[in-house]
Amino acid sequence: MSNTNLIDQLARLLANTARAHHAATGGATPGWSRWYAEQLVDDVNDLLRTDVAASELETWLTDADRRYREESHVMSWPNAYAGWLVTELPGSA
Repeated sequence: MSNTNLIDQLARLLANTARAHHAATGGATPGWSRWYAEQLVDDVNDLLRTDVAASELETWLTDADRRYREESHVMSWPNAYAGWLVTELPGSA
């Protein structure tokens, strides 16, 4: 699978998870990264052919959120995170 297809799949997965989180919790919550990680871990591991733990993914998501907020982006957060996941998630290289 090409990186472009992989990034597109991950971006859709992230956006769908965001919609599900909003529906389940009503919006932003302090524990959002844990909720996302628990929802995403199996699919992320399948797509990236890795074996990252939900706790590692949770930490990565928190760091990605901080990074996205600090940097100026022309793309949506799901696309930015997806690109970073492909190259930066522990164990995905």
